[in-house]
Amino acid sequence: MKHIIGALIALLLAPLAALRAADAKRPNLLFIIADQHHGDFMHCAGHPLVQTPSLDKLASQGVRFERAYTSWPICVPARMSIITGRYPHSHGALSQTPVLLQPTIADQFKTLGYATAALGKMHFMDADQHHGFDYRVEHEEFEKETGIKRKGHTDRAVDGKEYGIAPWTEEQTYEHYIADKSIAWLEQNKDKPFVMWCSFSAPHPPYLAPEKLFQLYDGKTTLPPQPPVPNPLLKTDEHWGPLSETEVKKIMASYLAMITLTDMNLGRVLDALDRLGLSKNTIVCYTADHGDMQWEFQRFGKGVMFEGATRIPLILRAPSRVPAGVVRNEVVEHVDLYPTFCELLGAPVPPTVQGRSLMPLLEDKAPDWPNTAFIEQNRQVTVMNGRYKCSFAQDNPRELYDLQTDPREWSNLFGKGGSDAIVATMQKLHDNWRARTPDAPERSDKTMKSERKAKKVAK
Repeated sequence: MKHIIGALIALLLAPLAALRAADAKRPNLLFIIADQHHGDFMHCAGHPLVQTPSLDKLASQGVRFERAYTSWPICVPARMSIITGRYPHSHGALSQTPVLLQPTIADQFKTLGYATAALGKMHFMDADQHHGFDYRVEHEEFEKETGIKRKGHTDRAVDGKEYGIAPWTEEQTYEHYIADKSIAWLEQNKDKPFVMWCSFSAPHPPYLAPEKLFQLYDGKTTLPPQPPVPNPLLKTDEHWGPLSETEVKKIMASYLAMITLTDMNLGRVLDALDRLGLSKNTIVCYTADHGDMQWEFQRFGKGVMFEGATRIPLILRAPSRVPAGVVRNEVVEHVDLYPTFCELLGAPVPPTVQGRSLMPLLEDKAPDWPNTAFIEQNRQVTVMNGRYKCSFAQDNPRELYDLQTDPREWSNLFGKGGSDAIVATMQKLHDNWRARTPDAPERSDKTMKSERKAKKVAK
């Protein structure tokens, strides 16, 4: 009788075992993002000071994209473009508390049976929106559980913005906390296919770093060269008062220390993948929502169309699918990530996605790669086309830079001899892009409140 019962139990559990075996073969996705990480500020990208051993290792195991661009050099629209694969004017979520009705990558993979999690600085959610992520950890949990608020300083800029040495240790940082939470979630979900978003807030201001990390760079930073003539189209940086050379160098040291802090903790998450035996079956992507000017044009921060704010780090590792230790120089953009993840995970690309999968490029099967990127900010659009970069204000061109001869963007060629044909080409690219990427429907504040309420009720 016992043998019969045992056989029946084995028979009943067989489909479950087969399902678990099938799940174990489905690839996972670990998407790691930093906030405001300048595209060049990694040791593997040639930065002479910053220590990024985890990112360097990741790049050696996958592909690093030298010319990756944000869709909008501000947090919320950029992150929305990543999870929808749509340009900001098309997804329409441009405010700090956006309502997003379009499907996201988490929505899609959740329906395919994936466990989904969003840990860390999302900045694309309000209290009523999860956008397909079943498990969520945000800043409120960090402050509630640790009692730590990311405020305090030992130095101040003239207008009161914090920078310098933080009054907390590395173990007390938000980055350490998010790595802890991410590792715990991986341990609990290691037997399921998963899509996990791991988001660090560094090196976003305040430029404050634990003392041990700050000391790695204090007194070693150098100021970037400045244009001989100020750009008449670039407003004075209103976020910082007048800064001395010493103050600027300390801010830069703090920024580098915060990148190393991020690197340490993403390394802890990657080590957990190894320990749990998940690395070979997990696609890993590292990027940032936008960059930081780091005193180019005597500015810190984001919100401008220059390379410092718009070019981002991008590293992709996918064992057996993506070559190792390769650097690609083609122009790629945020909206390309969603379709790339779909192809790597064997899922269809939704018709709503406006980007293009990077896989043909990585497999050297993209002779027609467009080598373009489109960056928005309010009514301004910047078009990248390999060598040239042209910015439009209300659909009219006003800036043109030749990044091959002028990588620092000091010389605006618009209106100068020989530029007309180049501008005409860029105008055509701009107009065609506008035609194929429709605007999101306009919604009033009243409509958005109603939509939030409807989403809350539907959960």
